[in-house]
Amino acid sequence: MICSTPLHKTCLHFTTCLQHRFRHVVPHQTYINCRNHKLALCIKHLIKLFPVIDIIDGVLLGIWKLFHYSPKKYALFMTVQETYGLKHLPVIRAATTRWLSHDKACVRIIDRFVQVIDTLDAFLDEKYDPEVHGIREQLLNKNTVAAILILCDILRPVVHFSNYLQGNHDFSQVMIKCKKLVDELHHLIERYMSNATPDADLYLSKMPALFEEIDERNNFARRLRAHNVYNEQQVVEELAIPLIHGLISEIEDAFHCSSVLAGFSIFNLNNVPDSLAELQDF
Repeated sequence: MICSTPLHKTCLHFTTCLQHRFRHVVPHQTYINCRNHKLALCIKHLIKLFPVIDIIDGVLLGIWKLFHYSPKKYALFMTVQETYGLKHLPVIRAATTRWLSHDKACVRIIDRFVQVIDTLDAFLDEKYDPEVHGIREQLLNKNTVAAILILCDILRPVVHFSNYLQGNHDFSQVMIKCKKLVDELHHLIERYMSNATPDADLYLSKMPALFEEIDERNNFARRLRAHNVYNEQQVVEELAIPLIHGLISEIEDAFHCSSVLAGFSIFNLNNVPDSLAELQDF
């Protein structure tokens, strides 16, 4: 039995050749893909169905580069946070090949949303920069902000599952943990739909305040405020629920336990029957 993590085409080709060589020696071997890599791909595959995730990826990376490669811009961002009486927190990088890193990156952007916008405005007041202007426009897009809030809620249980996969475990327990993750995502849908306003501990509950901030920042949106119909219910029905269902479908397709992997359950003493009759069949 071999386990590998193909990170790119060259590695994938090498892994495939390695499988072929092993099969000459052990014809009945079972190849197991890296479970954490498969989980990351579940998130990445959603881009095809929800292009807004790709936009978020670009925005998060763009903001990180803006502050990381310019000490002057970074210092201004720290100063703005200090003005609000907040702790100095840097922007977290969201790695393109590691989508689960987007959890902390999304949370940080939301927690410092006003300060990031203030810093970008200060940049533009000093000198117009098309890149800075583009990032600001995306951050003031309600669809983008709503999707970031949803990702904050969705990725929380996904990261817990990822941490489990990185630890010591037997393969027979993976499906149990996977089912728990799917159940948590279904429960998240119920929490989104149960009330007109999401629970206070969900990041989506911050949406009204952030939308109000966006309206105040955007002159055009302020003039059309009376005609603004993009509300919490629309976000839940048109974006959040389809996105979660898409992720559940990806996870269920990616994680399935073969009879060979299920056989590892015999090494778990908790699964050993108590009675002698059951033990004989076991």
